[in-house]
Amino acid sequence: DANLRHAHARCLLALGKLELARSELEEAHRLKPQQPQFMFDLAEVLSAQGQVRQAVEAYTETIQSVSNHVPALNNLAWLLATSPDDSIRDGGRAAALAEKACELSEWKQAVIMGTLAAAYAEAGRFPEAVTMAGRARDKAHEDKQDEVAKRNEDLIKLYQSGKPFREK
Repeated sequence: DANLRHAHARCLLALGKLELARSELEEAHRLKPQQPQFMFDLAEVLSAQGQVRQAVEAYTETIQSVSNHVPALNNLAWLLATSPDDSIRDGGRAAALAEKACELSEWKQAVIMGTLAAAYAEAGRFPEAVTMAGRARDKAHEDKQDEVAKRNEDLIKLYQSGKPFREK
């Protein structure tokens, strides 16, 4: 049963058993390919495992199924903006995805606004990256998300120096 495999995968994730969770999610998706949440959760596992190219494919498939899936839009934009792999990065696409996620979330989520700032920086749009990281910082302060505010404050300095952010 696909739903039971999905539930089992979520339990395995909570235990940190990524490879087993991945296997369960792949099987759940095989059994019920029309369920986008299975593919999204698989993308999350792949990303956590450092399988960035496969995660990009899984997030893309999720968005093809549900075009307004804000977490998938945001997470795919982040990977496309910040991947250490040059062949994966695509600032223009990342910016378009993050802009859509910001619009769908009504510009109320600092994390998503921070993703948009990273996408702008990857696209070489540093003044916009600085402005957006500032908006993300301010929103995070407003929402009492101190770590998010601090991260965006640090990213402002990076973008002001004309450098995009890269995941390690």
